[in-house]
Amino acid sequence: MKRKQYDYSAAYIWTDMDVLKSIIQGCHFKAQRALDIACGPNRAIESALELVKPSVSYFALDLRPEPLFIKRGESQALEGVVADATQLPFISGSFDVIFYHHAIDDIIETRGKGSISDFIEEGMRILRSGGTLVFSHAILSGDPYTELAGLEDVKVALAGEGKTQYMHGNLQDWLIFEKS
Repeated sequence: MKRKQYDYSAAYIWTDMDVLKSIIQGCHFKAQRALDIACGPNRAIESALELVKPSVSYFALDLRPEPLFIKRGESQALEGVVADATQLPFISGSFDVIFYHHAIDDIIETRGKGSISDFIEEGMRILRSGGTLVFSHAILSGDPYTELAGLEDVKVALAGEGKTQYMHGNLQDWLIFEKS
């Protein structure tokens, strides 16, 4: 199944912004660092951080360089990294919050459900104790990619590692996980 190509602009934001801002407000930032895994060209995470926690350093990571080029067109200061989400080039415990904003769909599409535990394990490695993982999942009717992802699969992979909370928005369902 080939994904449709879209013409995104650097200002592209597709999310439940009020839900995202409230999630960020509830996070504890000690190191003042947030990572957006499989960021794509969506500016939702960095825009919400700029509004709610402007002192937090934002890092964008994608497997492809194109989304980072698009994002850099608007922000020359962007810390962008091209890397695989299962082999992150960061030291252990280096982030307060890691966002997987629509990333589950992409990871399942490219690698299958078995890879969920691999990318969560790597995210847990670079997340500090007391840090937060934030997962979003699109809930659009008629979108074939909506059916690929599953927050329940993520919850199973996170079992026993910390505290989990669900939130529902108009565009996404959210799973917020706080590491013990």
